Amino acid sequence: MKYRDEIIVFALVLLVYSLTCWGRSPYTAHVYQAVAFLHGHAYVDTPDYIERAVVNGKRYQLHPPLPAILLMPFAAIFGLSTNQNWFAIVVGALDAALMWRLLGTVDRGR
Repeated sequence: MKYRDEIIVFALVLLVYSLTCWGRSPYTAHVYQAVAFLHGHAYVDTPDYIERAVVNGKRYQLHPPLPAILLMPFAAIFGLSTNQNWFAIVVGALDAALMWRLLGTVDRGR
């Protein structure tokens, strides 16, 4: 199998990351932004403990939009109950597998 090592690294890192996840984070600004994008606007209805800018009475997230854009399919299915921690865990495990691939390619001189 061509990507066997990368799949093994992905699975192991996913397992380790999964064991270190202790539930949901209350800081779900990206989920709120994804839901807002799905409703056709950029302002968000976030709790007061999430940082935001208020302009003309509307709240706007201060973070870049890419995480929210990537979360949009999940927010379309699960709404505000989307767990962005699990999304970050899967992306982090994928990053580790990609780095393994990159370092293995450099090491083998391909």
